[in-house]
Amino acid sequence: SVSETLVFTSVLLFGPSAGTITVALDALIISFWAYKKNDPFYKIVFNVSALPMTIWVAAQLFFLTAGIQPLTATDADVSIRTLILPLIVFTLAYFALNSWIITFAIALEKRLPPVKIWRDNFLWLSLNYFGGASVAVLLVSYTKDLDFTHLFVIIPLLVVLYFTFSTSMGRVEDANRHLTQLNSLYI
Repeated sequence: SVSETLVFTSVLLFGPSAGTITVALDALIISFWAYKKNDPFYKIVFNVSALPMTIWVAAQLFFLTAGIQPLTATDADVSIRTLILPLIVFTLAYFALNSWIITFAIALEKRLPPVKIWRDNFLWLSLNYFGGASVAVLLVSYTKDLDFTHLFVIIPLLVVLYFTFSTSMGRVEDANRHLTQLNSLYI
């Protein structure tokens, strides 16, 4: 979802704690929907605790790698160029921790090989994380002299990111439905 952009933005601007709170609130909202669908309680607890932990660890790694304070806590001008490598490390760490923790939980529950689960379900999601991080760095790079016209450039990027992700998810669901039908016909 586009919430990843907000998570990356909150970490860059306000630090690991703000990112952790942002993810926790996002996880709570998603878990509320899951609760309405009668998902087991242990899945809800897992989602609400695992996601904030992964962003906190990845954000700590970002600030350690970047050697800077959150952007709202510093008067120094930080260029996008100095943020690129730490942002890539941050994004990779967040994606890897997040996707592998969920992968192992699914593998334990369904007794399937974790690598297959990750490759089939999570590998392509990395694009969403890198897209969110890219939009976030564009958003925060002009915090000292914020001009709201920048939002008119960034909001369409978020909309495109959202619809691309939604379309991809729809195609994956259609393919899974088709495979299920083929399997049942074969059996």
